[in-house]
Order: sequence, then C-alpha cells, then structure tokens
Amino acid sequence: MNRYIRGYTFFYMLLLSTIAAIFFTHPFMRFPYDIWDHLIAIDNLNLSEVHGSRDIWHAFWRNIFSVLSIGQNEILLRARIIHVTQVLLAFFTLFFFSKVLTRHIFKEISPLALSYLAYWSTLIWFVIFATFSMHYHLIWILWYSVNYQITLPLFWYITALTIVIFFEQYSWTVKIFYILQIALISRFILQAHSMEYIYYLMYLLVLSTLYFKELFILFKKYFYLIIPTFILILFFLHQYQVEESPLITYLKGYHFSNLYASIAEQGNRLISGANRADAAVNELMKVALFAGWSMFAVLLLQKIKGDERKVNIRMFLFIFLTSLFIYIPLYTYTSGFAAVITKLDAVNRFYYSSSLFLLLPVTVYFFATLGGRKEHLFSINIIIITILLSTLIYSKHFSATHNFAKNVHSLIQSFNEKAIGFNLSEKNIKTVGKLLEGYDKNNKKILFYARPDIAVAIKFIYRKDVYWIGRRKNPSLESFQKYCLTLDPKETECTVFKTPKGFPKYIPYH
Repeated sequence: MNRYIRGYTFFYMLLLSTIAAIFFTHPFMRFPYDIWDHLIAIDNLNLSEVHGSRDIWHAFWRNIFSVLSIGQNEILLRARIIHVTQVLLAFFTLFFFSKVLTRHIFKEISPLALSYLAYWSTLIWFVIFATFSMHYHLIWILWYSVNYQITLPLFWYITALTIVIFFEQYSWTVKIFYILQIALISRFILQAHSMEYIYYLMYLLVLSTLYFKELFILFKKYFYLIIPTFILILFFLHQYQVEESPLITYLKGYHFSNLYASIAEQGNRLISGANRADAAVNELMKVALFAGWSMFAVLLLQKIKGDERKVNIRMFLFIFLTSLFIYIPLYTYTSGFAAVITKLDAVNRFYYSSSLFLLLPVTVYFFATLGGRKEHLFSINIIIITILLSTLIYSKHFSATHNFAKNVHSLIQSFNEKAIGFNLSEKNIKTVGKLLEGYDKNNKKILFYARPDIAVAIKFIYRKDVYWIGRRKNPSLESFQKYCLTLDPKETECTVFKTPKGFPKYIPYH
C-alpha cells in the first residue's frame, strides 16, 4: 500500500510539474509566419488571409479578450494566453484519449499503471509529430498553438468520448451529455478546420469494421437516436464545411477515369517530396511501429496457440490500424486519394491523424507483463525512458535525418523566447515606442514606413498608421513614396521610420 501511495505521489508530481512547465513555454512568434495572420484576424479579418467562414475560432478569442479587457495593443500578451491555454487543452485531451484507449486495451491494469501509460503517451505525442517550413523545424504544438488547428486535440477528445459512449456503462443522462459535446465540437471542427473531422470519420470507419456485430445490435436497439445523430452529422458536413472535397466533384460528374488519373498524378508528386516525409518521419516513429508490429505478432501467436489473453485484441487492432495512418502520405495511391479528398498541400497533415504515440507505452506494458508477470511500474517507466533516450542519442549522432533529435530540440526551444519569439525583443519594442513619441505632434496624420517587423510593432502594438500591404509583403521604399504622392500632404505626413542601431537583422521567413 505504501508503494502504491508513493507511486501516485510521484505521478502527481510529474503531472503538476508538466502543467507548470507549460506556463513557461513560449509561442512561435516569428514574423511573418501564419501565427500573425490569426492574431491580426482576431481584431481585423480584412487585414488577414483567413477565410471569413473560418472566423469561429477568431470570434471566440475576440469575445474572450473583450471580456478580459485585453486590448488590441496587447497582441503579444494575447498570443501568450492563447498558446498556454491551447497547449494545456492539448495536454488534457491527449491524456484523456490515451487513458480511455489504454484501459480498453488491457483487461487487467491498475489505475496507477493506466495513468503512467497515458502520461507517457501524451508526452510522446508532443515530440513525435513535427514538420519543417522555411528554415524552422518545429513540433506540431509550436506551429499550431495559436491557430484554429486546435481542432486536432479536439478530434482526439471526441474520439475518446465516442469510445466511452459505446463501450462503457454510464447512464443515458451522462451519455447524452457526451453526445452533445461531440455534436458541438463537431460543428466547431467542421467550420474551423474540417481536416480533423475526416480523421474522426476514418476512426469511426475502423471502429465500425472491428465492432460491426456489436454496433449493429446497438443500431437495432437505439436506431431512434442513432439515425438522428447520423443526419445531424450529415447536416454539419453540408452546412459548415468550408471547402467541398474534390472527390465529391469527381463523383457527382461520374468522372471516374479522371479521378484515377488525378490520384496517380498527385500521388507521384507527393512521394517526390511534397509529402514532407524528409522532416515528418522520424526515428521514434520507426521504434514505435516496430514495437506495435512485435506486439501484433505475439498476440497472433497467442491466438493460434489458444493461450489466455489479457488484451482486448480488437481494441489493440483499433490503435494498431489507426497508427498505420502514418503511411498515408508515403505511398502513391494512398497519398493521391488523400489529395482528392482534401488537397495536395494538406496531405502531409495526415501524419498527425496517426495514433502512433500510444504504441510504445502500450507495447512496453504488454511485454513487461507477458506471461502473467506482475506489473512493476518502476521497471516499466525505466524501460520507456531508456527507449526514448536511446532513440534520441541514435537520432542525434547516427541517423541520417536527425529528425527526432530536432523534435526534442524544438520542444526545448519553446522555453527560450529569444529562439522562437517575436523578431524584436521587449527592449527593442520599447525603443520603437520612445522613438514614435519623438515625432512632431501636429494636426497632420502621420503615415510611417518601416521594415516589416518594426511595422508590426508600430501598427499592432502602438496602433499607429503604417504603410501595410499584408504580412507576406515586404514593400519597398519606392512603392511607399509612390503611394504618398496619391495623398494630400496637408492632411498626411509620410515619414520613414529608420531602423535603430543595434536592432537584429530582419530576414523574412528566417
């Protein structure tokens, strides 16, 4: 009993330490990456490239900041609040998903062991998915912590709720509460970023295939609830999805030969490099897949021999098969088909649909307790840590891509604002403010011209007029001067804001 209490004490210390650490991480704030589009759109959708129908996420935060009286000039504070909130949301939703699935895989597992496995799965999720774009190799959460693609953790959450509804004994009051959550979150996902709802449907398809008989019995028993729910899903798909899938267009016109040709053509382009496999596929993925295949082989042998199993094979297969979604962008026809469902430049995101992060903790526990061995949590935790550290060392010193080491480095960078924060330091921003105060205070309106990162500070922190033609543009001084010729000099004074000495060099997308 004392060992059990100590185990829980240590677990909660780890959990609280992780939650506390999240508050010390920083969002990726380099200008002009996408994060600025979303921060700008919260107050002014017209200045951003955000599709108007996807404003649901921005509207949510717009209202939150209005209630909290956090003004438009506090754009950096807003970014930090959104980042911490959404990282915490990701942590808890992934922990919930991992815990639900793991307790359905193992028929006999202690609550403490379950918590540890869910914790490890969640931590692995944070470092297993990453990509490279324009100089930066970052883990998923850094690319999307201030972004409407928080829909990905929400997808894991509604998937876990679906498992709970179908396979756990709760009152109908509780289940209806969960169903309402799924409906509301589904509506949000479809409007904010419908890609993640495709993942949800993929998971439902795998689950329905594995549990066809049980689900058919449930359908016959509760058809009066399931049919309206299905109709509601179809309504959401039609009403709130921003973009229609190219696949629907092909099917509506019966252009099957064109569909096949498009799948092959886009698939070839993807496996030629457009799938970003050189940055996304890493050494830990390969280790986890090897572990998953090993567990699958042992379970198959046990079934052939008729040995007693303490594993829910179908639920393990659910995780195993969905973990194989990592292969979707890697082959011609699977990636090509994914491209006609979505679009070519979105196929690399199918890596993120994989439940691969669960495989390593689950397989370690399985082999550690194989043959009826008693679970020793200390040994299990040490084995997981050893595998992660060994993979990290191999990735850093021996691998050709070093991708897992880059992922871990990206996580470490999240604690260093200088490495990933806004191009200008707090001191630089204050210097800009002091220099702005020094300009003539007459009745004329001043229009400033400045390099892009300083222009951001002038426009969105100090709320002054600046020559601005979008975050992706780096307007020349000549274009500014030509624009000034169209203005009335009696009303507007065009002023070039000179970059102060000692400011860091500005390089777009670097």
